[in-house]
Amino acid sequence: MLAGLLNRREADLMHVYFGHTGVHLLPFIQRWPKPTVVSFHGMDVQTRAHDPSYEIRLRQLLKASRLVLARSQSLLDRLLELDCPVDKVRMNRTGIPLDQFPTINRSWPDNGAWHLVQACRLIEKKGLDDAIHAFAAFAKVHPQSQFTIAGEGPLLDPLKKLRNDLGLRDKIHFPGFVKVPPCVTSSTVRTSSSIPAA
Repeated sequence: MLAGLLNRREADLMHVYFGHTGVHLLPFIQRWPKPTVVSFHGMDVQTRAHDPSYEIRLRQLLKASRLVLARSQSLLDRLLELDCPVDKVRMNRTGIPLDQFPTINRSWPDNGAWHLVQACRLIEKKGLDDAIHAFAAFAKVHPQSQFTIAGEGPLLDPLKKLRNDLGLRDKIHFPGFVKVPPCVTSSTVRTSSSIPAA
């Protein structure tokens, strides 16, 4: 079906947007006579405990692809660790459409009650332990501040333990995955005293 689609479109190359999709399509990519470009975003370069063959096929994908794109330096380094030829891997950062996120002038809370928010998967590469340590130092200067870490992942319990060990149980909150309701508008966010953590 994929071959038929590419032939009808007279495609000169195929861009596979996620590495794990490329691994799934590996037999086709190895047979297709035209170039394949594969982009990697994060989870797709990690090993799979439930599938030891994933890394083997991933390495084969890197050899079969004409061009490999990495979204960050850490991903590029990981691809090189997987023996991706250095001459075919390129940095291709994910751009942010700045016109969709206009600058919002915020005022400092008069009482120092900052509310910082970080939303992400609770995994090592997100640096959440560093964020908690940084907040601990910040909270010494601004004792009314709060830190919300929204998301799910395997590091939830260790991060909670770190929070508790630092005496921040009442200041750092883990609400889990949070879906923003459609009624929240830019004007709602604009009046909030919360500031997002990168």
